[in-house]
Amino acid sequence: MKTQRWLLPFTCSVHMRAIDAALRVANFNGATLVALSLVAPRPGRGMLHIRLEQIQESRDFLEAVRWKAIRSQTAVELHEVLTNDVPGSIATSVQELACQSIMLINCEARGKRGLQYTLLSEEALKQVLMEPPASLLFLTLPAASGHPHLRSLLFGRLRFRRPPGQPKEVQREQDAMSETAVAPAHRVEERQHV
Repeated sequence: MKTQRWLLPFTCSVHMRAIDAALRVANFNGATLVALSLVAPRPGRGMLHIRLEQIQESRDFLEAVRWKAIRSQTAVELHEVLTNDVPGSIATSVQELACQSIMLINCEARGKRGLQYTLLSEEALKQVLMEPPASLLFLTLPAASGHPHLRSLLFGRLRFRRPPGQPKEVQREQDAMSETAVAPAHRVEERQHV
């Protein structure tokens, strides 16, 4: 059976929870995640008006995906495109990179109704939803917990504690194994392009 290839498009706002979730779901399903960072100038401007911050954000996204993929042992491909036409570049990339689906990630907003999409600008998202070039995978993340910094401190301390008498090398191996064995806890919907 041929390995599934899922396109994860990015235009703005690096969202680490979304990247983690996309990698977990791809790993769980045995799919290759094709991360595509699209750098575009503001509407009405030429390619010479791309801001340095946009290029840096694109590189940050690709580096975050690469680093997290290595840790989770997920197959990924990284691509960056400078473009004036984001929806057109997504459609072209789907065909050129042989992707079967496009992954769109949304988060439940705390205290608000509805969902908030991440990683893609609103304009690009509307175009992809109106004229999808491939089937769409919707990944919905639950709202963030109230005190994520407390949770990270707690888990950070638990991870680095070792029983008395255990060598540091054994603890490091156990930590590495526990970080890779995480099952997805997110809802995935697939809609076929008709």
